[in-house]
Amino acid sequence: MASVRKRSWTNPKTGEIKTAWQVSYADAFGKRKTETFQKKKDADDFRSKVHIDVNNGTHVARRDSITVSQALDMWMENNDKRVRAKDHLRMHTLRSMTSWVENHIRPTIGNKKLTDLNPSLIQAWIDDLAYREDRPLSRASLGHVVGCLRLAVQFAFVRAKVGRNVLRDHTFRLPGRKAAPREIPQKIQIAAFLAEFERKHWGGVAPYLKPMVMIALYAGLRKGEIRPLRWCDIDFERQIIKVRRSADNLGNVDEPKSRAGIRDVPIARVLMGVLKEWRLRSGGRGEDLLFTTRGGQMIDGPSILESWHRLQYRAANGGRGRTQQFTGEYSFHALRHVCASLLIESGLPPKRVQTIMGHSSIQMTFDRYGHLFENPDLVAGVMDKLGADLVS
Repeated sequence: MASVRKRSWTNPKTGEIKTAWQVSYADAFGKRKTETFQKKKDADDFRSKVHIDVNNGTHVARRDSITVSQALDMWMENNDKRVRAKDHLRMHTLRSMTSWVENHIRPTIGNKKLTDLNPSLIQAWIDDLAYREDRPLSRASLGHVVGCLRLAVQFAFVRAKVGRNVLRDHTFRLPGRKAAPREIPQKIQIAAFLAEFERKHWGGVAPYLKPMVMIALYAGLRKGEIRPLRWCDIDFERQIIKVRRSADNLGNVDEPKSRAGIRDVPIARVLMGVLKEWRLRSGGRGEDLLFTTRGGQMIDGPSILESWHRLQYRAANGGRGRTQQFTGEYSFHALRHVCASLLIESGLPPKRVQTIMGHSSIQMTFDRYGHLFENPDLVAGVMDKLGADLVS
C-alpha cells in the first residue's frame, strides 16, 4: 500500500524551512521504495499511478531506471549482433539507425530517464526537431527518428528497465507535409524510354541498362535483386527468374529481407528475347553475374541510377546528349510500380500479384496498389445485382 507524508527540514546554511512530499510504497518484489515531490498533487498522482503499475507488474522505480542513452546503447549493441548473425537486419539499415540516433536522439534527450518520458515531453521533443532553425527535420525524417526511439524504449521495456513504452502506448503528431505519392511513368513515356535503346548513339547510357530496365519493368524485381542475378538464376526452359539474393547499397549480398522475397518470377515473352540477346552479347553463363563492370565486379547502385537518369534526359530531349548534371524525373524503383500496374491491369488476381512482387502480405499489396484494383463498372454491376436480389 502506498502512502504520502509531508517532510520538513531546515537548511543548515540559510536556516530556511523546506518541505516536500514523499511517497512510500513496496514494489512487485516487496522492496520499499520512496519518491519525493515538491507538490502534494504530484505525490498523490504518483501514488495512484504506482499502485496500478505495481499490481500490473509494470512498475520500475526511477532510481532503477536507465537513461535514454543507456537504452540506445543496449539496443544498438543488440542490432550489431543481429547484423553479424544475419538476423533480418542489414548493415546499411544499421548505419541509417546509427545516424538517426547519434544526430537527433542522443544529443537532445539522451540524458532523460526512461521513467521521465511522458506524452507531453515526447511531443515537445518532436516539435523541437521539426521547427528548429538549424536543420529542421522533415516529416519523413521525424518518422525514422521517432521509430528508432520507440524500438529502443521497447527493447528496454522487455528487459524490465522501464515500466511502459510511452511511444507505443500513445499516438504522436509528426509535423510537416506528408510526402506526395511518387509518380510513375505512363505508357507513352515507357515507350519513349524503350525507343531510346534502339538509337545507335546512346551518349553515356550503359549497355547493361536495357536488360535491367526490362527486368524491372516486366518482372518487377527491385534494383537490389537485379544486381546480384546470375545466369543460373535464369531458367529459360521453365521461363522463370529465380530470386534468391539481394544486394544492399554497400555491395553486401544476402537473402532477401523476407521469405516472400525468395520467389520464382515468370519471364514475359518480350523479356525472354532481351535476356537471350544479352547472354549472347555478354558471353555470361552459369555462376557468372548478368551485369558486371569491366573488372567483373557487380554493378553498384549509383552507376545504374546515373545511366537511368541519362536515358530519361535523352528520351525527353530527342536523343540529344547532355553536359549538365540531370536527375531523372522517375526513380528506377518506379519501373517496379509500372510492372505491378500492368499485372493488375491484365486482370491477374491480387494474391498472384503479391507473389510476383515479393510482398510479405496481401495487405501490403493492397496498401500500395489497392487503388489499381478498383473497377467502377464491376462495383456498379455487383451493387445492381444485390439490389435485384433484395427486391425479388
